[in-house]
This record gives sequence, structure tokens and C-alpha cells, in this order.
Amino acid sequence: MSEDVKDFSYLAQPTGGDRVWLRILRGGKWAEPVAITDGGEDLYKPAVAVDGTGRVWVFFSKNVGANKELTDGNWELMARAFKDDKLGPVINVSNAPGPDFAPVAATDSRGRVWVAWQGARETNFDIFAAVQEGDSFGKPQRVSDSDANDWDPAIAVNKQGDVAVAWDTYAKGDYDICLRIARDGKFGPSMPVAGGTEHDIRPALTYDGQGRLWVAWEQAGERWGKDNGPTDRGGGLAIYAPRQIIFRIWDGAKWSRPAGEMPLEGKVGKGKGKGEADPTALQDGFDAGRGMNPSLARLATDGQGHVWLAFRGRFGQMRPPVGTVFFEFVSRCTGSRWQVASWVPNSDNTLDNRPALAPLKDGGLLLLGSCDERQKQAAGRGGRGKGKKAADEPAQEGPRVDPFNNNLYVAQFDPSAFPPAAAADLKLEEIPAPTAAAPLPEVAEELKAVKTIRDYRVQLGSETLRLMRGEFHRHTEISGDGGGDGPLLDMWRYGLDAAYMDWIGNGDHDNGNGREYSWWI
Repeated sequence: MSEDVKDFSYLAQPTGGDRVWLRILRGGKWAEPVAITDGGEDLYKPAVAVDGTGRVWVFFSKNVGANKELTDGNWELMARAFKDDKLGPVINVSNAPGPDFAPVAATDSRGRVWVAWQGARETNFDIFAAVQEGDSFGKPQRVSDSDANDWDPAIAVNKQGDVAVAWDTYAKGDYDICLRIARDGKFGPSMPVAGGTEHDIRPALTYDGQGRLWVAWEQAGERWGKDNGPTDRGGGLAIYAPRQIIFRIWDGAKWSRPAGEMPLEGKVGKGKGKGEADPTALQDGFDAGRGMNPSLARLATDGQGHVWLAFRGRFGQMRPPVGTVFFEFVSRCTGSRWQVASWVPNSDNTLDNRPALAPLKDGGLLLLGSCDERQKQAAGRGGRGKGKKAADEPAQEGPRVDPFNNNLYVAQFDPSAFPPAAAADLKLEEIPAPTAAAPLPEVAEELKAVKTIRDYRVQLGSETLRLMRGEFHRHTEISGDGGGDGPLLDMWRYGLDAAYMDWIGNGDHDNGNGREYSWWI
């Protein structure tokens, strides 16, 4: 900086805020964008479904009643319909104290839209669902049934009218996958899908062409988020520990898994790009190769009954100034194997970036997501955002234009590019019904220790003091060196569940090298 800055008033200027837009693809052409919300609002994570009359329902979380500093508000789940070029009123679906967010939506066989989401009530997160009643939505139903934090719902429907909702829960001191299925609008009992002591999170759901329910999720080892490091021998796992994607299939009466091995075909690099090594074939799941850490699985079933998988992953540690480069990958289950996962161009972005899947009647798939061009900024800079300016990079004249900017892209996957095996060729192996394992022995000891700390009080004069545990330096995906630190939301999982903290903040260095970018994405 050539001279001291004397006027800091620009720092007090409000940012532009958020706005939800809708754009519809008709006859191969994109219609003009429609503004679903007003500008300058504080919004989060939209979802879309179309009811039986052709109305498009858009769901999003809104910070209702917030002041200019965006505090003192309440995050509510909102909905708005669009049909015949007209917008309906904004509807408050959740209408309850506590943040409500992460909606997922689907349309049942009667043409009614269902939405499920995560909401905080009193001391923990629960999973809720509501069903469309004409021009509005009914009273939310609590779907999860634990007193612990429940996270990341998924939803799927079949032709018989069933509505399946899955989520993960920390009920026994590690994350497990749970499932409930509604018939005639009433949810049945909760079923464990993964109940071991491993780290099982973020389920995805789809019904295949045979009417079977597929469940996919991320699995890492035991003791996620517990003490670990070069001098610690506690056996804990880092937040973004190595993981794979696991599958289970429910036919309405029994559980199964794909029979035989389902390897990723081809080669993966070993070490720092030196040599090659065959990937390990997995009987239970899908491993995209060493170091890629497949995450944030999503499932869809095309018009021919084939199941598609999309997930996030990385190639090594490419680090532009806004953090590590993560990409989207897509595969299809054909016969008894997953096809080679296709890297999706223009999908480079943060880790927790979840492109939407739109299956096509002919067996293809549309994938719609955003790209912030971070791959280009990492290329030619030593892989970690360092090094000299690339030889072909032109010098900038005038005010500097930040190269990081999100734009939307759509990718179409042609079914003819895949082998012609029928979806019915999939061979399944029946497995025992999952059950909930006993908690690890240290869980009870941890809960006792946390209670002792939180109950402790010191009287200092007229003040009563207590201990508050937390940290400000938590690394995440938006850290400059956050390729191994996991999604921002996993910071909250860690702080609330694994570490039993009272407060936490992702104050790692300055997140984005002085850019506002990392905060308004």
C-alpha cells in the first residue's frame, strides 16, 4: 500500500444480499430468469419441485426479521409457487423459532409436493417434513425421533405413493443413518440403515426402475472428530478423514447390497503424481481413488431405470487464493458395476457445492451447478496457488478485476456413452437387517466429563463464572489450505457433537486473502 488509508466508511456499506432466481428449460430453450425473492435479503439453499398441476414450488431459507447487521432474525423455511408466468405469495412453511434450513423436495404419486428439512428446536436439530395442501402446506411433522442432533435430510418417492426420508443422527455418540417411509401420508417407524460405530453421514435416496429404494452415504472410520495428530495416540479421525460412498437397497421387506465387487475402473495416481496404482475394489461401496475423498453423494434414477451417482472430489491439493479446488464427478450403475466416474468440466468450486440432478426419460441426465473458475487460477502456479505468473497471463491495466465469480452451468450425459446392459441385470446380495450397535466405551466417559465442566461454577465477588469451551481457528473448505479440512457445515458438526463445544468460529487466517468472496458465497 503506497499511502495510509484515511477513510474507512466504505467498510460500513451493506453488501448486495441474496436473491433466489428460477429459470425453466422448455423445448430445449432456457426461459428468462424469474426473481422468486426480493433483492437484498439473507437467504440460503433453495430446492425445487413441480406439483401435479404444473406449479413450480421453490423452497428456500430466509432470515426473517433481521436488522441491518443481519442479526436478531429467525431462519424460516419459505415456499413460493410459479405457474403461467405468475408468482404466488411467499409462504412460511416452518413457522417456528429456531433456524430451519437444508430443504429437499419431491412430488408424490398424487401430485402433492413434500418438503423435508433440518430445524433447531430447543437444544438440538431435528428433521421435519410437510406436505402440500392445495395452495399451501400442512403442519410440519417431526420425522426424526432422537434427542441428539439430526442432520442433512434426503427425500425420494415411488409410484405407489411412498415417501422416504433419510437423515443422519448423533444419537449414540457417532453418526448413523436412519430412514422413515410414509404411506398414505403417515410415517412408519424409524429404521436404522447404518448403525455401526463408523462415521456415517449425508444420505442420498432414489427409487430405481424396479421400485427398490437405494440409500447412499459417506462413511469414514471410528472416532470422527476426536483427538488425533502426530503426537496423539487416541485413534481419532480428522474432520475430512478418508472416506468412501456406501450403498444399501431396500425392497420393502429386506435389505441388500450390490453383489460382488463394484470397482472404479482405470488407474489413479500414487504419491505426487509419480507412477500408477490400481484402485482397491470395494464390495460395499464406491471408492473414487486415493486422496479424492468422494463426498456429498446424490442419487437419481433415469427413465430407463438406471441409477446415477454424483459426488464431489478433488485432484490433489490445487490451491488458488480462495481455497482448494473441488470438482463434480458422475457415474452410472449399469448391470453389476459402476462405470468410470466422469469428471464434470466447469464444476470447480468449494467442496460443499451440490449440483442438482435432473434425470431424463431417454436414460440421460442433466446436471446443473455453479463454477467459480478457481481451477484456472490454480493452474500454472505450483498446484498450491504459489509461484510465478504464467507466461501467457496478460498484464492487467486499470482497476484489478477479481477473477473469482460464480456462474451456472449445465452438463448433459448421453446414455449411449454407457454400455447397453439393462438395469435389471443388477445382482443383489441379501444382508441382515441393520441394527444399532452399542456406543463406543468412551462415549459415556466423555458425556460425564462434559457435564462436569458445564456444571462447574466459581463465585468471584458478585459474579458467578463458568467454563465455556470453543475455538476461533477452525480450518474448513474455505481456508486457503483447507483441502483436508472438510465442509463448513462439518465444523458445526464437530463443535456441537464430537467436541461438545459451547462456541466455535472458522477464523482460520483471513479466509480468501482479503476477499469478501469467501463470505458472500
